Amino acid sequence: LCRARAGGAPGQYPVKTPKKERRTEEKCVLLLSYEGRFAIKRRPERGLLAGLYEFPCFEKCRTASDVRDRLEADGFTVRSIKNIGKSKHLFTHIEWNMVGFAVECEKIPQDTDCVFKTKDEIFSAFAIPSAFRFYADALMRL
Repeated sequence: LCRARAGGAPGQYPVKTPKKERRTEEKCVLLLSYEGRFAIKRRPERGLLAGLYEFPCFEKCRTASDVRDRLEADGFTVRSIKNIGKSKHLFTHIEWNMVGFAVECEKIPQDTDCVFKTKDEIFSAFAIPSAFRFYADALMRL
């Protein structure tokens, strides 16, 4: 009854579909502070990590100078920037290569989509995905 056996090729079945190649995304994670509070923002309601909170991120922004330029273009006034290290997180279909910066701001724009909370408020009331664990740990040390 087995057509594979009748055809002399039972070892060729079942046919496995090839694994989809994991795409890589470069992210810059910001521990953005203003007046002793830190920025978090809500992710979109659809897609990866939907509806959870994250630290603000930029795509493909790898140096402190890049971060300063991007933030100032968005209306932030930067007081200081410190590199806090690299991290990687693997999802089934995406790899995030991240670099993080602690950024202290003198001024923030009124129309920012970030909310600023104390460390205690962030860790007691918001679900921060494990993809950001390295940066959550760094925030606790700041």
